[in-house]
Amino acid sequence: MNQSLFKRPFFWYGIYYGIASILMFTIIYAVNFEFFGRFIMWMLFGVFLLVTFLIMGGMAERKSNGGYLKYVEAFKYLFFIGVIGYIVNLVFSIIFSNFIDPDFNKNLGEVMKESSMKWMQDMNVPDEKIDEQMLAMDKQMANYNSPLNYLKQLFGGIAMATIFALLCALFVKRNPPENIVDAKILDTEN
Repeated sequence: MNQSLFKRPFFWYGIYYGIASILMFTIIYAVNFEFFGRFIMWMLFGVFLLVTFLIMGGMAERKSNGGYLKYVEAFKYLFFIGVIGYIVNLVFSIIFSNFIDPDFNKNLGEVMKESSMKWMQDMNVPDEKIDEQMLAMDKQMANYNSPLNYLKQLFGGIAMATIFALLCALFVKRNPPENIVDAKILDTEN
């Protein structure tokens, strides 16, 4: 199964995942910018999108492997789907926040601060703790558009891809029956 990378289902599902993430971001950006302040909803959408493309890509990869895919191989392909998609999304984020809307990070910071402040006030957090958190968020957002932050985002994306690939591989894997001899084994014996 020595196909070109560009013919492998995992590569294309990684690209599809990245494009779908960009489309989700663009729709939310155009329709309701304040939605970015809803951390849990934003996170749930992202996880749903990731899991959907991992499962779909894993099933396509299993189909291209004759209907069987061992857990380790399933994990490997799903991991690559997540990483490829995240890299596509990260490149878009860099281009978007530097060239398309340079004020995006500042506006995002304001929305996030407002949302956080409202949540902390609803939870009866003392005012001095709220002030500390707002200062910490200001510092964080000031460094948001830095190479170090993008590197942190990349490693965070790799960690997410690893965790969800490990979980989704359980649903994608299908071991061949024991009475069927693996074609790779036959090739090495000849």
